Amino acid sequence: MLHRIGHKFSNQMASKRMFLIEPPTKPKLLPAIFFAASCSAGIWLAALELTTSYPRKSRRRTRQSTVSLFNNPTKWLQQMTDPAMWSESDVTLGGITLINLSVMMFSRVNAGAFYKHFGHNIFSGRLYTMLTSCFGHANSTHFLFNTVALWSFGKPLHDKIGRENFLAFYLSSALGASTCSHIFNYITKRNTYSIGASGAIYSIFALYYLHAPELSVLLFFLIPLNLGVAFQSAVLFDLIGLTGIFKRVLLLDHAAHLGGAATGIGINSLLPYINQYKYKKFRKKVLDTIK
Repeated sequence: MLHRIGHKFSNQMASKRMFLIEPPTKPKLLPAIFFAASCSAGIWLAALELTTSYPRKSRRRTRQSTVSLFNNPTKWLQQMTDPAMWSESDVTLGGITLINLSVMMFSRVNAGAFYKHFGHNIFSGRLYTMLTSCFGHANSTHFLFNTVALWSFGKPLHDKIGRENFLAFYLSSALGASTCSHIFNYITKRNTYSIGASGAIYSIFALYYLHAPELSVLLFFLIPLNLGVAFQSAVLFDLIGLTGIFKRVLLLDHAAHLGGAATGIGINSLLPYINQYKYKKFRKKVLDTIK
C-alpha cells in the first residue's frame, strides 16, 4: 500500500506541527527518468560485482529448522530471538523492516523533515526521494500491511536469488514504481507526496504471478484466494483507480503500484541473465572495450 498525500493536507499538517511546506518548483521529467535508470543500473552492477567477488557458499547462513509463525508461534519466536538461527533472508528483511520502522518513528518527531526527505513530490525538485520514499510510511497500519507483505513474499524470493540480487531487485523496483508515479503526476500536474514500499512489493507480487499463479493466498489472513486472481484483481483495481474514482475514500498511488508490477515483469525477463558467469563475460567485454 503506497500512500499519496495531497499538498493541501500536508499544509494542514504543517501548520499543526509548526513547519512550513516549501514553495513548489518546476517539475522535471527527463532528469527524473535518467536518475532512476542510472541508479538502478548502478545498483545491479554493484550487486553483480559483490556476487562475483564474494562467493555465496562461504557467506551463507542457513537456519537450522524452518518454523512458521502460524503453525508453531512459540518456537518461531524462540527462533527469531536467537541470532544463531537467523537465515540470511531474516537478516536482510529484518534490516529493511528496522529502517522502515525508524523512518516512521522519525516522522512522528519531525514531520517536516520526513516529508522533505522521505516523501516524493514532483514539485519539490529533489530526485533522491524517488528512492528514499520507499522507506517511509504514513502510519502504523500502512507500515504493518507492507511489512507483512514483504515477509510473506520477499523471504522465499530472497532465499532463491540471494541477498545481493534481492536488494538490487527491491531497490530498482522501488525506483521503477517512483518513476511511473512521477510521470503520472507530471502529466496530471498532481501536487501530492508519495510514500511507501508497495511499489517494490508489487514487483515481488508480479514475479509470483508469473512463476506460480496457482498458489493460494489469504486475503486479510482469512479469505483464501488464487494468487493469479489476486494479482489480476489488484491490477484492475489500480487501473480503475487512475481515474480518481477512489480518491475520496483511499489515498493510494495507483500509478506506483502499476509501475512496480511492470518493473517486476521487466526485471523477470533479465533475471536469467544475471548470474556471475555471464556477468564475468560481460565485464570482460566492457573492460576490453575501455582498454
